[in-house]
Amino acid sequence: MGTGSRNSAVATAALGVLGFVLLAGCAEQPPTAEPTHLEITIRADGNTISDQFILDCNGTKALDSSTLSEAAEACKLIAEKPEIIVQQQSPQAICTEIFGGPERAEITGELAGKSVQSTYSKHNGCAIDRWSRAELLLGQ
Repeated sequence: MGTGSRNSAVATAALGVLGFVLLAGCAEQPPTAEPTHLEITIRADGNTISDQFILDCNGTKALDSSTLSEAAEACKLIAEKPEIIVQQQSPQAICTEIFGGPERAEITGELAGKSVQSTYSKHNGCAIDRWSRAELLLGQ
């Protein structure tokens, strides 16, 4: 084997090892989740702010900057069921006319990097159901 073919074989082997190392390095890094930052405002009497919370998540993990008491569970919930925040009641929904109380809540911010703005109340049966599904986010 001549010097040229030996150098070529060494270069090919080195490129193979380098490629393997680069791919192995990529496999070790977990995918990054888009951040979630939500500001939650509760109005117990329907008008006056009674509570405010921050929920900061990286995927299903709550960040230390969160002030919501059940932040870890809330981050898992919205990662698995983002519709709790983004899905609004259909105008064609047939709801019982039951008044559940004057409470109102707003959630604004970014959910997995996307802007969200959602309101909650207990003005009828559908709204009460929606509030119940979001109670963990509402500090309840």
